[in-house]
Amino acid sequence: MLSLRPPSLAPPGSNTNAASLLAPPAPAPAVNFPYLAPPSPAASPETAHLVAAPSLQPPLSMSVDNSGTQNYHIHVGDILLVTMADESDFGTRTLVENSGTITLPYIKEIPVAGETLDEATADITQRLSKYYINPSITLSVAQYRTKQFVILGQVNAPGVYAFDPTQDSMTLMEAIAKAGGVTQSGDLGHVTVKRIVDGKEIVIPVNARDARALSRNQEGPAFPILPGDSIVITLFRNDINLLGQVRRPGIYTLPPLLDSIDLIEAIALAGGTTDEKDLGIVHIKRLIDGKETSLSIDAKDIGRDKAGANFPLYAGDTVIVEVTDNDFIVLGQVNRPGSYQIPAFHDSVDLIEAIAMAGGATRLADTSHVTIKRVVNGKTVVIKANAQKLARSTDDEHVDVLPGDRIVISERIF
Repeated sequence: MLSLRPPSLAPPGSNTNAASLLAPPAPAPAVNFPYLAPPSPAASPETAHLVAAPSLQPPLSMSVDNSGTQNYHIHVGDILLVTMADESDFGTRTLVENSGTITLPYIKEIPVAGETLDEATADITQRLSKYYINPSITLSVAQYRTKQFVILGQVNAPGVYAFDPTQDSMTLMEAIAKAGGVTQSGDLGHVTVKRIVDGKEIVIPVNARDARALSRNQEGPAFPILPGDSIVITLFRNDINLLGQVRRPGIYTLPPLLDSIDLIEAIALAGGTTDEKDLGIVHIKRLIDGKETSLSIDAKDIGRDKAGANFPLYAGDTVIVEVTDNDFIVLGQVNRPGSYQIPAFHDSVDLIEAIAMAGGATRLADTSHVTIKRVVNGKTVVIKANAQKLARSTDDEHVDVLPGDRIVISERIF
């Protein structure tokens, strides 16, 4: 007696890896299908362990010719036709139950799921030989289980499509071709595949441009679509949304042939920051692995004077720009008293440079007595400095002026 075998949902000879999600069948080589959005744009979640065949039991469907299908593996949901030569009353149509078994006259719960038609025929013949002399059994598939997938979004013919009855998977590009191909607005770089695994829906982001290349060049396995999958082709986006303290907030298209742009360049597209203020904190909303992720970047970490520290923006990003109060005030005996801004991407400015920015000291200024008022932990601190001595010093001696400082240069007393 043959023991019950679970239905084989992987196509014969396939290498699909179900180790981490489903018990057998056989494993497949790992494939990296990159996702376009960074930090590693296609940093590419490992999807090999998500490519496992789920336990699907779809409804019944079409009737087909069984010629040449004796090596077909029987599935749960198939309807089998069992006949016996010279026994016209024996013809039976029977459903392969969820348990993987069928029921025949005199015999109950014969395990057939996962067996080929020839294997199941031999098993049934052996069992019926207890009741018939040399029974001649013919086993065929009257109806195959329905194996379908859904494809929606930016394809020319969205809808529900069926697999070939003997096919347990197809490549993503084959599935898209069944739906008439992608529209001009479709984004093959951001395809979402929803799949039920162990009763739970998982979302797999796929860069179909890479999957297509793999399929054509035969350099590796293309991304497989399984029965029950839902595919969504998103609308192509090649723009970013700039909001906050920029002169011209709005949606901006990335340069041709580029999928990213430097943050500083993007802000320049929007006319720069308002009121000529320096960048403060930049908030970025980005879709990563199908989920919206928020990033906060301190402008001091993205200055061009810091090698490799530029921050890229990608298509679909929403950027909210905050500015920082980076000003200091110079009063008293200077030629242009007023408010001045510390240069971009700097935390401070030298006192001598600050006085120069205000037009330099007047002829009545007493630069040996400069007062700097600074708020520290909510309290005003007074700092005394001799700018005259600092200007003449050959040592690396200096006094920093910070954002919010108030500098007063008094008048000389004759």
